[in-house]
Amino acid sequence: MVRRVLRGFLLRALGAISNFVFFIVVGRLLGAAETGLYMIAFGFVAVASSVCRLGLEQIVVREASPLIKENRECELNALYRYVILRVGFVGLSVSFATIALVYLADTLGFIAVSDIKYSLYWAALSVPMITIAYIHVPFLQAALKPEASVSILTLWIPIFSLGLLFLYCPTDNGDTSRIYFIACAFAALISIGLWTKSSPKYAPESAKSDRPIKLLKSSSSMLIGNFFLMSLPWIGVYATGYFSTVAEVGIFSMAMRVSISIPGFILPPIEAIVGPKIANLRSSENSSSIETFSTAISTALMVASILIFVILFFFGRDLLSLFGNEFRSAYWSLLVLCFGQLIVIICGPTRSILVTYGFERVIRDSMVVSALICLFLALLLVPSYGGLGAAVATSVSIAGQKMYEVYASLRLLGIQTYPSRKGLSALLDILGLH
Repeated sequence: MVRRVLRGFLLRALGAISNFVFFIVVGRLLGAAETGLYMIAFGFVAVASSVCRLGLEQIVVREASPLIKENRECELNALYRYVILRVGFVGLSVSFATIALVYLADTLGFIAVSDIKYSLYWAALSVPMITIAYIHVPFLQAALKPEASVSILTLWIPIFSLGLLFLYCPTDNGDTSRIYFIACAFAALISIGLWTKSSPKYAPESAKSDRPIKLLKSSSSMLIGNFFLMSLPWIGVYATGYFSTVAEVGIFSMAMRVSISIPGFILPPIEAIVGPKIANLRSSENSSSIETFSTAISTALMVASILIFVILFFFGRDLLSLFGNEFRSAYWSLLVLCFGQLIVIICGPTRSILVTYGFERVIRDSMVVSALICLFLALLLVPSYGGLGAAVATSVSIAGQKMYEVYASLRLLGIQTYPSRKGLSALLDILGLH
């Protein structure tokens, strides 16, 4: 398991470096204002694609893991086709509807900044591509292919985006969004190829099962929750754009991208192992093993995230200056955002545990409340404090939401997920250092 996590970290490091270099080049080429316009379109893709995945990601891990473990290949095949057809249809529908709405709004003069319409067109086309790519992640996790799942989630889009950025030097936000669309299309093709290669060889017959129908019904809570969760970090971006300037949006967005890189760098390789592991432990009704495993993971995450936070505390301004000198002003926003991400990481794999035990509604309710709190704080703070106010609203909301999941895990299941001495001992055993 440790080797798989390390390979996942290596892939994530390559993807993080590519993504970081991509945004550095974009920031320097386009400047804060054009970067802000691009980030507005980028935020739309993130939120829309999460809706198009119908809240199925962690549900798929829960349902597909025992199917693979028990060699129920026909049911797995039926589950895969059911999920792909539905998320693909929703993705295409959202794409066409968005293009039509943007065209109508532009024709009627509702879009104040005319240049953003091209970014929105390309963003709309990117939605079904990234939806198909990302929905393969839980299937590969369930198939115990963590390296493949991490590569889809964190590597291929940044790699292709960076390569295309150097081949085709963008001059505005529309060109950059076009590059992102092409990268998403490549990632979708690669994800299909990885699953075809990694999935079991199916029997000719396809057994009927009501599992996919139950799957879609149970995912409704996660669909609502994921929508609000993905919307949460972008509330600050759009609030900044409404109350401040487009340049301020670009500056705050870069601070947000850097802060997101902390859990983005640490969590995907871990979650690629954690989700299927907890699902298998749940099938054996071993809650004490789940707690030991969870506290060990959160202890390791705490050590890694604190080190990264300390580095950003001392070198954050220098890091932001790589995007351009105008981005240095986002230093305090960066620290506030990173502190919230630090709390999120330390809380451990609460979501995987709650989903495994069927408490999707608890997660949904916490996500909805946290997004509403973020919206309230953003409306209260952003008019006076700009990007810093948006950072406070975002950080308080994401940290509070995760802490509530910790409380729910303890109250409903009696499972502790945050770091402890027991977790440290288990971590040392896993690493062979005890």
